[in-house]
Amino acid sequence: MRILIGCLGILLTCSCSQFAHPSHSGDPEATMKRREQVREIVFGPSSADTGCEIRGPLTIAQVKKEMNRRAAEDNRTMKKELGRVIAQLEKEVNRMAASHDQEMKKEMARVLRSIRLHMRDAEGESPAFKGPEWRRFSSACEEGGEVYYVKSGPQSWRESCGSEMYVTIRENNVSGKFGIGMN
Repeated sequence: MRILIGCLGILLTCSCSQFAHPSHSGDPEATMKRREQVREIVFGPSSADTGCEIRGPLTIAQVKKEMNRRAAEDNRTMKKELGRVIAQLEKEVNRMAASHDQEMKKEMARVLRSIRLHMRDAEGESPAFKGPEWRRFSSACEEGGEVYYVKSGPQSWRESCGSEMYVTIRENNVSGKFGIGMN
């Protein structure tokens, strides 16, 4: 039975590949051409933003993995920064203890506990997956199409109009967006 299911999976994969988009073929030229098409679809055909970064097509699992990696990096940065803040707060609490300001000392100790709890809770899956934007985007992905990571070029970031997002392209139109950065 398992062999039959495995053969059926291979058969379906092979038969579906003939309908795949050219960018899935592994042909570098077709991939580059498709990424140029995605750039035009997302930023418009007259866009001068040629320095943009485009990766894909991606699976929703790859998007989640990338988002979790980013969240983990952000958490490490946040923890490092919060560690410095906590050290400063602890010095302040000790100073207050010396001045006998017990109410302020209790409040600062409460704040420190709260920060430590938030640091602990920041672990795990990206909080972005809990919001309505993610649900809309993942629904658009499930309806079909190709998922791409798109980041506008350096010029747009210098002009304070840069964006970074995942998009779903279906029938050469953007059917879903999930923004992850902008200025």
